[in-house]
Amino acid sequence: MDNWQWWGVLAGILVAIELATGTVYLLMLALGATAGAAAAATGSSITWQIVCSAVVGAGATLAWHTLEHMLKGDIKE
Repeated sequence: MDNWQWWGVLAGILVAIELATGTVYLLMLALGATAGAAAAATGSSITWQIVCSAVVGAGATLAWHTLEHMLKGDIKE
């Protein structure tokens, strides 16, 4: 299997676990794994695949966390 396929499998596993647990945060990490798959499909090195996955996953998680607290009124704009 190519690297992009492994990233796709990881994203699928994260989505399946998210469906079983009901948390939204695993979807954000699955989005990061999808970014890793995209980087792998373009021929990037494994280092860049991991960096892309980490940056997108962490950024999506931070954005969701911030949005969630803004909607609750915990954070002022």
